[in-house]
Amino acid sequence: MCRSLGVRVISGFMIGFPEDTKASIRAVLRYAKQVNPYAANFNICTPYPGTGFINEIEPFIASRDWSRYDVYSANLKYEHLTAELVEELHRECFRHYYFRWEYLRANWAFLMPRLHAAVTTTRGWLGLSGKSGASQPAVADVPAARAATLPIIESTAVESCGHGASAHAAEQHRRAA
Repeated sequence: MCRSLGVRVISGFMIGFPEDTKASIRAVLRYAKQVNPYAANFNICTPYPGTGFINEIEPFIASRDWSRYDVYSANLKYEHLTAELVEELHRECFRHYYFRWEYLRANWAFLMPRLHAAVTTTRGWLGLSGKSGASQPAVADVPAARAATLPIIESTAVESCGHGASAHAAEQHRRAA
């Protein structure tokens, strides 16, 4: 429904629970591909201090190195996996979600301007732009790239949510563009 209304959905998926297996994590990835949101984020289960969840999962906590409590590091004891394997499966989820033809084809209009900008900027850094001096901003030359930098939600949609500050910020951004 959201897609038919032009709303880009961003979904979060949690992996790395103590009872997870390779199969269960790959099932989450398959589900993410089936739902096929505009963007997917995969997080490793992380029990933060001060939450009720940390008390529930206390016996499974393997690391108290708080600098690793970032949803990208495995900090638990797993029944069927090692922490290293959970982190590898986490990277696999991102790779297999974003580097598939279906996703790349559907989002090419969004991704292509950024590729053009990256190539143009890199050529400038390497002195291959054919112009003297520093490289020029590549995004400014590509109309689709300028459009892609605008907010995803139209200001009228934000205003209808009733968030005064958000609506005001969206309106200011719209006017500036």
